[in-house]
Amino acid sequence: SADVAAAGQAFVEGVNKCSSDLMVFVSYVQVRAKEIEGAKSTLMTNAVATFGKNNTTLVDTCNALLKSISADTRKPFLLNLGEIEKLTREILGIIKPPEELDIFQLVQSLASQKADVSASKRGKASLKTPLASAAEALKAELQPLSIAQVDPANAAAQAASADGRAAAFLGLARVAVADVDSAADGDRRKRMQAAVADMDKERTVLKDAAAKYAADPNTNTLNKLNASARHFADLVDDFMADARPVVKVVTPGDGTRLSARAGDVEKAHRDAKAALEKLRDQHGGMNDDELHAAGGDASSKVAKFIEFVKAKQMQEGDPAEKARLGDLARELQADNVAVVRDVNAYMADRSPAKSAALKASCQKTIDDLDRAYKRIGGDAAAKRTGPMTFDEEIAEAAVDIQEAVDEYSLVPKELKDYGSRLAELMAKLAEAARNGDREAIITISREIKDLVKKVRQFAVPLAGQCADPVLADQIRTAAQAIGSFGTQLSIIASVKAASLGSSGDDNDNQAAEEQLVRCAEGIASSMRQTLFGIQSAKSSKKL
Repeated sequence: SADVAAAGQAFVEGVNKCSSDLMVFVSYVQVRAKEIEGAKSTLMTNAVATFGKNNTTLVDTCNALLKSISADTRKPFLLNLGEIEKLTREILGIIKPPEELDIFQLVQSLASQKADVSASKRGKASLKTPLASAAEALKAELQPLSIAQVDPANAAAQAASADGRAAAFLGLARVAVADVDSAADGDRRKRMQAAVADMDKERTVLKDAAAKYAADPNTNTLNKLNASARHFADLVDDFMADARPVVKVVTPGDGTRLSARAGDVEKAHRDAKAALEKLRDQHGGMNDDELHAAGGDASSKVAKFIEFVKAKQMQEGDPAEKARLGDLARELQADNVAVVRDVNAYMADRSPAKSAALKASCQKTIDDLDRAYKRIGGDAAAKRTGPMTFDEEIAEAAVDIQEAVDEYSLVPKELKDYGSRLAELMAKLAEAARNGDREAIITISREIKDLVKKVRQFAVPLAGQCADPVLADQIRTAAQAIGSFGTQLSIIASVKAASLGSSGDDNDNQAAEEQLVRCAEGIASSMRQTLFGIQSAKSSKKL
């Protein structure tokens, strides 16, 4: 118990990883359940629901342990873990994985890889998604071979290793296909399904070619093995071209609902600039999911500032100045497109050249933002001196949520009410953090986690009803992201609460604060993007 208390951060990271592994396994079970009929399919469907409850209990009992370590808190935590393991083994008995691979090992390879808050101590975290990592590992096994490179005595073992990599990748690929909405993105889903079917066939061809080479190693059998490996690698590339997350450019509104007040303009400029600076300076240390979120956040905030430029343009009486403001708005939108383009290019190819291009497009957009800000009266706005504390940044996120709620008038009332309540809770979390109130931090963060689940449950069906596939994808992606940020916030808040009043490592405490702010900003950004997407769909009569 003393070790757990002393290593609270590591303990929470372990639980977070376990929770992530479990959800990936649940996705795998959902996909396989569709392939099985009768009572077994029903049992697997019921298991998915049970696993969801287990996962919630996992996070809740972790928080209880961090709050107070005793037999009463330790017992339910361990009991729940035992139930998860037992049910997992039962499901494995039904599935009998055709991949000839231990599913526990597969689940571990599929774990969501988050940035390590103590990376400086334990090495840098993976910057790739689990799918991309599995693709890279598989392609490494599929490199063409020469006779001198292959020991016939070990050929069977080498082939088994390649087949294991193929199994891990195909398991993840099926999960990725299941995550694509057939209504909103049917063509992409069909391409991915076809690619998985082709890879399944090629896997059989590859295994057969490897067996023939092992039985009779010669140039002819090796050439056939290499040809199959090359074809498999090409199929992996085709699949990944569709599976890789893509940032979408956010289209600004026309500014008709904005007043262009100095304080609002200053905030929009500050938010957009901060998002771009984060992307410019930190993209090299972000994994694909974080880069996707940061790119979307920057595009959304740049679009918001462009709306203020358009609002000022409409209010301008001088024709020449009106034209100049129109040019600025168009240039900023072109900048926005360039930033998103370079984010996507860097995710596909993390080379120094792509990194330099992304830095350059971010910097150009920042420069144009500053120029536009001065043009629309930004010099008169008050400037903040010195960095904000972490509780002030959380409070800023609360303000951002409420402003979004107030701004988008066409959003359903129930969702607006959720947004207002979320802003209220975020403000209370900032106050609790400012006061060092450990109990309140844990309680409020848990309330936020529960509330964002309601937001997601309300918004995702609306995405399914949206006739515009781009807006539907924006709504769905933002709504799903807010749920993930809510879970992370609850866990990291528990870590921060546990560190209050302790003599722990200042670096670990600062890392927890930074992650807490990142989660709060992620919730605010995702909420704004969700509301913006619904507002846009309503105003264009697509929803």
